[in-house]
Amino acid sequence: MSEEKKRTATEVTLPSGRVIVLAELTCSEVVTAIKAAGKDANELEARLECVRASLRRVDGREVTYLDVAGALVKRHLPRFRDRNQAGLAWNLLHATTEEQVDACRASVAVGESEEGETWAVTLPDGRVVVLAEPDEATVGECMRTARAEAKGAGAQNLLATIDGLRRSVRSVDGRGVSREDLSGARWDRAFSVQETTLLGQIWEEMQVGTRQELEAMGEAIRAGGTR
Repeated sequence: MSEEKKRTATEVTLPSGRVIVLAELTCSEVVTAIKAAGKDANELEARLECVRASLRRVDGREVTYLDVAGALVKRHLPRFRDRNQAGLAWNLLHATTEEQVDACRASVAVGESEEGETWAVTLPDGRVVVLAEPDEATVGECMRTARAEAKGAGAQNLLATIDGLRRSVRSVDGRGVSREDLSGARWDRAFSVQETTLLGQIWEEMQVGTRQELEAMGEAIRAGGTR
């Protein structure tokens, strides 16, 4: 699990004509950026901090985080809409697509182990990850740990997802994996933000059910009425 994940860098031409280059961030870097935005930061502020961490060039000029920290970012992206559009581009670089989510859902193979139910899911790069279903105590501990480590909701959600997945992943491409194998920066070397999001969505469905199951349950309750 020590192989470094390859990063993507994307050149984006904003509607204003400014050309920026954004580098893909790791999960740890995203958490650090969201924390740096402050516990009371709104979504725009947290996303702008992620842009600061991700920016590599603006109009052909190399930039580092120190060049765009705080209000300095306005020297390179002076218009609010430029900064907002850079944030939207950052989102797209790290987000999953509907097709990827549907493909992961369709790939799930349900099995059983001594621990209980397992779900094997195929990631876009072809790797097969086996997840073991969690229990209430495990999910609760993940949430408490995330709240203790970060104040912002965005950082808490990502931390809780990663912690839960660390406890749940049992193998990758048939190779057994322990929680320790995915501790700290090892998670970043194994899975990208996008892959973490995909696995997190499957992990959540293991707990609450698929959309179709929940819709069917709701229909059954409504049809049954109350007495």
